[in-house]
Amino acid sequence: GLMFLISAIQTLLFVLVGNTVLGIKDLTFMHWLLLFSTSCFANVLGLNVSASFNSAKVIYIMIPVLIIPQLLFSGIIVKFDKLHPWFASERSVPWIGNIMASRWAYEGLAVSQYMWNPYERQFYEFDRRMKTANWKKDLWVRELENALGNVRRGLDGHGDQAGTEHDLALLRTELTKETASLKGFSLPVLDQLTPDRVDHGVLDRVEDALRTLTHHYRTAYKVAEAGKERLIAQRTATPELRKAYFERLDTYRNESLAEVVTNKNDVNVIVEYEGELVQKNDPIYLEPVSVGFFGAQFYAPSKWLAGQRIPTLWANTLVLWGMSLLLAIALYADLFPRFIRLMPRLGRRPV
Repeated sequence: GLMFLISAIQTLLFVLVGNTVLGIKDLTFMHWLLLFSTSCFANVLGLNVSASFNSAKVIYIMIPVLIIPQLLFSGIIVKFDKLHPWFASERSVPWIGNIMASRWAYEGLAVSQYMWNPYERQFYEFDRRMKTANWKKDLWVRELENALGNVRRGLDGHGDQAGTEHDLALLRTELTKETASLKGFSLPVLDQLTPDRVDHGVLDRVEDALRTLTHHYRTAYKVAEAGKERLIAQRTATPELRKAYFERLDTYRNESLAEVVTNKNDVNVIVEYEGELVQKNDPIYLEPVSVGFFGAQFYAPSKWLAGQRIPTLWANTLVLWGMSLLLAIALYADLFPRFIRLMPRLGRRPV
């Protein structure tokens, strides 16, 4: 208990001094919560290491062995989609990242500071709708139109069968997802997007559907943009309000953080992965689909838990405390010392 109290006080002092030096305001609790949760994990991890080894030299050797993976697989130094294909994932965080406490702490800090600072949070919902509509109408629809054109050429005898099957599967998968996520949108010919049933009439109906979707997302973008402009006009209606608005902008807008959480410098904004189109830009504005807690992309604004969306701040804090609990159970059960004592026996060959 005393150890956790000391960690709470140390973390609070660290956050207060750090935020003062860096000029970060009004985010003290969020930063303290995540850093305190991480320090508790580190405390329990250190107790397990101390209980497992009797030699101080061995413990000193173990410290970098434990810390370096936390740095490498936190998502800061190396992007998760740039890892070796055994680990990399274009859609979500790979398992090697999910077992690192640093990944949960860093993502929670970055997402929370960007989403919930007093400047960004007033526009977040408008920006989310605009970014989603932009990606759909400018990138997603274009990729499906290219696939549609490839299928047409295949029907005319100018393409290979494997390519036609691949493009049909992509169209079927993406448009099925769209019918499930976009209320009021349906495409009765979806089941005909197969090599044995597709024809030019079916493709004409798909092409009409893509035009309808383009129009829908253009309208959605304009409505969100108009809403954001009205809000800005309200916040800058008088010289006093205008001054307060730009002071808030200068105080809370962090361009470097914005570049990170929106993947601004990544040239690949859309990729095909396992038969689906994956959005790579603006992950902070992309609500994860219902594929489980660990299926969300890095910098996701929320996670799915028991059928409910949980803000990343609370979801990641929950994971950090879950990790600490597991290490506490391992410490109580003397798990790691038992395993270390068992290793020489496992390596001993029978005579």
